Amino acid sequence: MAAVSPITVISWSEFIADPPLMYGLFPRTPGTLVHDPNRVMLLLDSNEPNQRKEARVLKVETIEELNQLKTEILRKPILMRVYAEHSKVDDYGVYRVRTRWRGDFALLINTLHPIIQGQLTEKFKEATNAMLLGEQFCLEFDLSEALERWYAEILDTATDCSRNTTTSRHTRIYITNHTKYEHCFDCNAVWCVLCSPCWMLSAPCYMIHRAATVKDFQHFIRAPFVMRTPLSSGHIAEITPESDREVLQRSRDLLQQQAEVRQAQVRLQQTVPVAPPSYSEAIASPPPVTTQPAQLHPAI
Repeated sequence: MAAVSPITVISWSEFIADPPLMYGLFPRTPGTLVHDPNRVMLLLDSNEPNQRKEARVLKVETIEELNQLKTEILRKPILMRVYAEHSKVDDYGVYRVRTRWRGDFALLINTLHPIIQGQLTEKFKEATNAMLLGEQFCLEFDLSEALERWYAEILDTATDCSRNTTTSRHTRIYITNHTKYEHCFDCNAVWCVLCSPCWMLSAPCYMIHRAATVKDFQHFIRAPFVMRTPLSSGHIAEITPESDREVLQRSRDLLQQQAEVRQAQVRLQQTVPVAPPSYSEAIASPPPVTTQPAQLHPAI
């Protein structure tokens, strides 16, 4: 695994249809995901009653549990399901065009790669020191910046008259002996514009109390991305922002198609079919009355 890219992403629909796409770490079980806990760590949030709702929050109570978790993380890769959204607004003066891409990806963090191991090991030392001092801590590994940068680069939609924004979800891993840090209190445009009084009353109290009781370590993981996608020839293409122009164009077309399919599925779920009236109902119902709009003639 040390020769595998630090971070690999695959479209979730392609991954779940053919799990061995992820370097053969998962068996071929189309439509379902089966994994070997000895080969890969699965951190997938779930709404099922018998599964962990927040699998990305890893709780430890003792220094022994922290060391055991560190050993487990550093000896096998981590699989997560992440989401990215990229918006572009083109302003042409007389009109404005807004385009949106949404991505749903299986993301593999190769913790055996030297680039990843160096970053994780350094932060684990800080968490260990805090725990030895008897402090409450939360160690947070954040992939949001790296994922958003990669998604924007792979789409490459920037023009002279456009504004681009990229967001992501489910990109953080928390290791804590207390609780995770609540990023809903971070200051952002939504809070400032829509909920400024609420934020002013709640956020400062939370941040002061948090700083006094918990030691938070946040680290933004920085590593190159590779996107794997199957080709019609049966081969697997690995795409990076540095790939040649033809391969990049195919990947952008693929991401656009996936976004369109996802939007069509959402619209289909929101559409409620209405049964047509029966023959008797149609006969009993009077025909609709239509009124022609008045014709206005210019004065002579």
